[in-house]
Amino acid sequence: MSSKKESTGTSSSSPVKPVLVALDQHTSSMELPASNLRVVYLNQPQKNVGFAGNQVVTAKYNAWTFVPAFCYERFTQVSNFYFLLVGIGQVIPAITSTFGLPYSWSVDISNMILLVLGLVLFVDAIFTGVEDFHRHAADAVMNARETRVFDPTLPTSFRQTTWKDIVVGDVLQIKKYEAVPADMLLLAVHETDPSAPVGMCFIETKSLDGETNLKIRQALPCTFAQLHDPASIGHLPGRVACEHPNHDVNNFMGRFEPGDDASVIPLDLKNVVLRGCVIRNTPFVYGLVLNT
Repeated sequence: MSSKKESTGTSSSSPVKPVLVALDQHTSSMELPASNLRVVYLNQPQKNVGFAGNQVVTAKYNAWTFVPAFCYERFTQVSNFYFLLVGIGQVIPAITSTFGLPYSWSVDISNMILLVLGLVLFVDAIFTGVEDFHRHAADAVMNARETRVFDPTLPTSFRQTTWKDIVVGDVLQIKKYEAVPADMLLLAVHETDPSAPVGMCFIETKSLDGETNLKIRQALPCTFAQLHDPASIGHLPGRVACEHPNHDVNNFMGRFEPGDDASVIPLDLKNVVLRGCVIRNTPFVYGLVLNT
């Protein structure tokens, strides 16, 4: 998941996907060809292939890799590897001081190296395994959270899906007080006065930057003016060309290219709602998934 956050004087670390290439700050996305950008199509899922999934995996091991991976990590540490070599030397008859055994019950602790090393690593493995088990449990809870994705085949236009099944190009409906499951372009918001739409909503970014004050996000005028009902989402044309996931969490560059001859619309951070943000003071919003 590539996530960006808006900086307001406070910074914190957050998981970021591997860096590709960020746009130069002095370069406009309007000047770059789509081949240099991440291109996401509206209502054309067959073209939105090859992107990473939205499943979160923070666990380091599984049942098959735990023992070999744990042993490799521990014995690449110089101290553990040194004592392993000394312990192996104790079982070589030509140089052993313990009669070819990996340990001896003498008062000299140096004759019990393999026993002590094995005990230390065994206890370490228990704590490491328990910690990684908790990571698996947290991942399962996060991936099983539900949201609504646009589906034109249903009368309600939206179906329930889990966060891990979200893909780039999906159009999501996020309700008030719900967290956003993926970075998305804001397409429309619930309007108190449909005859005079403004396309504005408030979000909470506390989970990203620790700030409790609400921030404003603005939907695209060319999209929120057309979304009078959910079914109209399926008729929205166009595509988004934006920067690839990167470490720059304070800026966003992109452009929206309508399917007709209308002018290309530049995008920045105020048009994007990032994963982990919470929708506030708005009954619901619609957004196009850009990054997972």
